[in-house]
Amino acid sequence: MIQKLSLIACILSCVSILQAACTDEVVQYGGHYYSITNTRMTFNEAKQAAENSNGYLAIPNSEAENNFIKNLIGGNRTAWIGIHDPNKMTNYCYPGTECAYDASRFRDINNNVLSYANWNSYEPNNYVYIEDVQNGTPMVSPLGEHWVAMFGNSGKWADTGNHMQASPKIMHFAVFEFDTKPDCYFEDGSNIYEFEEVFCNTAIYDTQTQGLIQGVTHECQEDQFGTYYCPEQLAECSDHWEYDDGSSLIGYGSYTDYTNRTFTCPANGYLLSRSDHDACSYCYDLMRHDVHCNLDGSLNVHVYTIYKSNGALAYDMFNKRIASTQIHLNQASTYLGNYGNGCNFPFYYRRTCNASAGQCTHYISLSGSTCNGRDYTTSSTNPIPAVCTNGYTATSGAEAVNGECKKTVNYTYYDYICSNDLNEYGNEYIISDTGGDCGGTGLEGGSCNSATPPEDNCKRLNYMCQEAPDRKCASVDGSMQCSPFPCINSDAIQDNTAAFNANQQNNDGWNENGGCDGQIYIFAGDGARCISWELGGITDCCGDSDRLLGLSSCKSSEKMLAEKRESKMCHYVGEFCSKEVELGFDDVCVQESEAHCCYNSMLARIINVGAKAQLGLTFGTPESPDCRGFTPEEFQRIDLSQIDLSEFIRDIRNDANVVAGSNTTNRVDSDQVIQEQLHENINNATINMGNNIGTRLDNHFEGL
Repeated sequence: MIQKLSLIACILSCVSILQAACTDEVVQYGGHYYSITNTRMTFNEAKQAAENSNGYLAIPNSEAENNFIKNLIGGNRTAWIGIHDPNKMTNYCYPGTECAYDASRFRDINNNVLSYANWNSYEPNNYVYIEDVQNGTPMVSPLGEHWVAMFGNSGKWADTGNHMQASPKIMHFAVFEFDTKPDCYFEDGSNIYEFEEVFCNTAIYDTQTQGLIQGVTHECQEDQFGTYYCPEQLAECSDHWEYDDGSSLIGYGSYTDYTNRTFTCPANGYLLSRSDHDACSYCYDLMRHDVHCNLDGSLNVHVYTIYKSNGALAYDMFNKRIASTQIHLNQASTYLGNYGNGCNFPFYYRRTCNASAGQCTHYISLSGSTCNGRDYTTSSTNPIPAVCTNGYTATSGAEAVNGECKKTVNYTYYDYICSNDLNEYGNEYIISDTGGDCGGTGLEGGSCNSATPPEDNCKRLNYMCQEAPDRKCASVDGSMQCSPFPCINSDAIQDNTAAFNANQQNNDGWNENGGCDGQIYIFAGDGARCISWELGGITDCCGDSDRLLGLSSCKSSEKMLAEKRESKMCHYVGEFCSKEVELGFDDVCVQESEAHCCYNSMLARIINVGAKAQLGLTFGTPESPDCRGFTPEEFQRIDLSQIDLSEFIRDIRNDANVVAGSNTTNRVDSDQVIQEQLHENINNATINMGNNIGTRLDNHFEGL
């Protein structure tokens, strides 16, 4: 029983194909129109269905058109195209024999020689399997491979045919081509609303939304620095300085320092001069005056008496220290004090120096003495040497005019620099203190400045948006401005339709070779959606077809959905947020859509609604509708008597009464028309199904 139902369902999947080839969305390419069937069929059935719709199986005449058709087919699918062997040549390729691979036998469906071909490797081969011929008798018709199908993954072609090991009747999807616009083609308007790459809306702020319905969407503009800004309610930004210490680069310098020779005391207590005088003729001693220098530049004046007989110290009169750092300079007479031994007199000290000779004469003088016998004797004077010290060397020649001594002095210095990076507004740092070479005067191996730059030595002009401090300002009309409305990158929009067809279960009873061995679904439908609202005020595309046909903002699929809804072929599942954007403070819905399950007839829709309620099945959620039909096992469990078919009956009766008018005889005839239409619907849905599903439906409609 299950196997029989599987066959029934496989046949059911092809119902109405020959009557309505335009069951899917039609797309335009190169001035022609194309569609692909949603069910598999034989090559001849596909050829007839295309012709019934005033079209033909698609003919790829160029690589570009072939790629377009490949993309229309999609991955992991195979579809008939309009290439065949009309004469059904018999140059067969049998297992173990050499194949001819003769492509010249093929013509397009309009009997033209092929202008383009894209055969797969070892194709076309006109292959015949061992099982296809038994005892010399062909088991399939026609024998060989005379029809061409395209692989959706690669776009390559292969000749194919009926084979016993797969299926006596091979079936594929089919691509139709139309020279003129078919009735079911809906033009996509040039103004189909899509969010700009970067956009803003006057109802969306950084931390809140206000009145999304009334908000106006704008495309964000880009300034010369690549900054996007919303063109609404622009305001001037304020200046804002940013600071940095910067860095330093070391430099090296040197200069020649000049000075004169220095009179330097050789050692502490160095005797500069000594003088003796006889204080009195009757005395036994002499008065001695010594002048000594010290390393710190000071002088000691020592006055004492010695015995004439042996030069021994007789009496120490005084020892006076005179502080001086210029011992080589003249000094006027300086009073030292009153001293004497038996007589009282003042002492004075003075010196007379010859700088060029480096010599000084030191004098000790007495004034107003009451002593007798002033017999003075002056001893020798030791000169102070004048030399170049502290690393200085003597100059010579013309250089001596700069000084008697010279020395090379090395020093360091630091240049202060700022980063040359421009900020996001194209502004560079301005330096305050550049540092640099000071010339080195007065430096002894030191540095002109510090290696560490002054704090905040570099500053750069920045701008602040008063409405939103974190927002970057943009250059607009010669000034820096910003808007209270943030720019939103469309990449941040989350598309919630990814799972929309996750529950889609096509009637896949036929395999690629035409065999009926997959899972089949009876009265299967497709999910369809339309945009009911979108941020920025897009027109509602979920209205009736008459209104949508005049709207350039709605897609062709939405217009097709509107027609199916008017034909009562769709079931409303619900509304959901199809697009949203995360703004940090909240997820904001920017697009809402309606979800529907659409079927190939009103009857299929009614049976789905009633039967799913019986079986405890649902139509899923608006985000992921479940429009699948019924497995053969599920269909067996359906109680058709519990399904309300009044809508279907009423619709047929209304159509019949319109034809009948007010004539009684015509009304009698209309009842006959109703019965005929009922049976026609049943037959269309159950052709070649024997006494199973067809009988059940026929019995249920009897007497309605």
